[in-house]
Parts: sequence; structure tokens; C-alpha cells
Amino acid sequence: AAARQAAARIAGVPGVWRAESRISTIGVGPAACQAALDAELAGQPVLFKTGQAELADASHAVLARLARRIVDCGVRVEVAVHAEARGSAAVSLVLTERRADQVARRLVEAGVGADVVVVSGYG
Repeated sequence: AAARQAAARIAGVPGVWRAESRISTIGVGPAACQAALDAELAGQPVLFKTGQAELADASHAVLARLARRIVDCGVRVEVAVHAEARGSAAVSLVLTERRADQVARRLVEAGVGADVVVVSGYG
């Protein structure tokens, strides 16, 4: 329900496009940490400028909150980005990889260790 509400909030925002972003704990990690990450993303998804890997301004605060949670939990995470069905598969794959890299870079800038973040773009 929260994901649908968030999607509805951004549907009319020109120049902003949502890719399905997920940050998942890797290995044996507290379920509470994954639930907290999921809740953060459901309440305010990570947004990108249309057709670009550049984060929308609103996403910087979201990623700062996620970074604090990741550091507090002390877990490794996978940043996974899936594109909506637009354009060619090859272009979508490259774009999602770049977007995942941007998310990871922001998390590292916010204090998450680079060795803690695994990046995946799924096109």
C-alpha cells in the first residue's frame, strides 16, 4: 500500500522517473534491519531524473537515512535497480547499472563502507 501511495505522489512530477530500487541485507542479518530499509523505501522511493542516472533532489535525504540504518545494523547490502519496461533491454541494463552505482556512491558518501555495498543493475 505504501509503495502504491509513493508511486501516486510522483506520477505527476515532470522530469522524475522511478525505477524499482531495492536495498537488501546480504547473508545472515537481522530481519528488523531489512524491515527498516523496506519501510524507508516504501515511504519515499529513490527517484531519478528521466532517462538519466542522476538522482532526483528528494532522493539525497532518503539515501542519508538509509545509510544511517545500514551503518547502525552493521550488515552488507545489495543495491538493486530494476527499470520499468521502457526502451531497449540493452539501454535499460546500462541505465540501471549506472543508477545502482549512483545509489551506492551516495551511501558511501554518507558513511557506509564501500566494502559493505554490492551493486546490481537488472535492466
